[in-house]
Amino acid sequence: MAQAPLERAVHPALTAVLWLFASLAAGALAGCDADAPRLLEVRPPADTPDAVGPYRVTALTQGRIDGATLTWQRVGGEPTEVALQRKGDGLWIGDIPGAPRGSDVQLWLTARGPGGTARAPAEGVFGFRVLGPQGPCLVDSDCPDGEVCDRLRQVCKVPPETCRDDGDCPQDLICPAPGEACRFRPIDCERDATCGPGRVCRAGLCVLRPDCDSSRDCAAGQRCEAGQCVVPPECAQDAECPAARPSCEAGVCRPAPGCEADRDCPPGAPVCLDGQCVPAEGCREDADCPPDAPVCLDGQCVPAEGCREDADCPPDAPL
Repeated sequence: MAQAPLERAVHPALTAVLWLFASLAAGALAGCDADAPRLLEVRPPADTPDAVGPYRVTALTQGRIDGATLTWQRVGGEPTEVALQRKGDGLWIGDIPGAPRGSDVQLWLTARGPGGTARAPAEGVFGFRVLGPQGPCLVDSDCPDGEVCDRLRQVCKVPPETCRDDGDCPQDLICPAPGEACRFRPIDCERDATCGPGRVCRAGLCVLRPDCDSSRDCAAGQRCEAGQCVVPPECAQDAECPAARPSCEAGVCRPAPGCEADRDCPPGAPVCLDGQCVPAEGCREDADCPPDAPVCLDGQCVPAEGCREDADCPPDAPL
């Protein structure tokens, strides 16, 4: 009878221990029965000229999965692990940030669950390339990492320590003078030297150097318009053209067009003579003149009655 209190104290402890062992055994059996997760399909990024990113990775899985990760690295760089986001029944997605042009990127996926771990690809890695420029560059982002676009020559190159002109500098920088380091473009100025090669100071701002300030700066036959040397138009109207090229077309004097009658001719060559428009004063003899002005008088074709003496009249109207 003295042992009854001891038995009552031991039995609850023994019961708790037996329950613990039973729970552990049940958990172990459940783990053994769980299927290993599977990565059924993975869609890595394809080769792309986009250096901005991000690049989307998607995966379709099967089985119980507690978490999935995407590991990526540039060739020669350190790997970076990113947690994939669950987006539905077995669907996971993740993003890789943008990479410089010319980069080769490798990646693989890992899924973990009660039944084990799955990796895709099972061996090796997936890969894609951020394509380099396919032609002349226009901006720095067209070039591989560490290079800039020579905007004057439209080629990619490693920037030199000192510059010879703006083409040696990254975008938004200028070369202040040959042999100096690139720097930001000045917003305002007091003298031309502040602005660097190819620019001058105008009204307190650095602007591209004009070809000319006046027509005296231009070659013979040119004139200065809006800072540019241009060839002025030869004519504005027919009256400004010579007799040999009496028609003004788009600022250029051209030969007169063909004609059937005077009405077909321009003002600068109003007479139709032998199928060609000629200036009214363009006669050397009566034979050059039309029927309605048959007399060539002082280089002008005039009507027959327009004479001052008999010598001015043709043979068929001698008086």
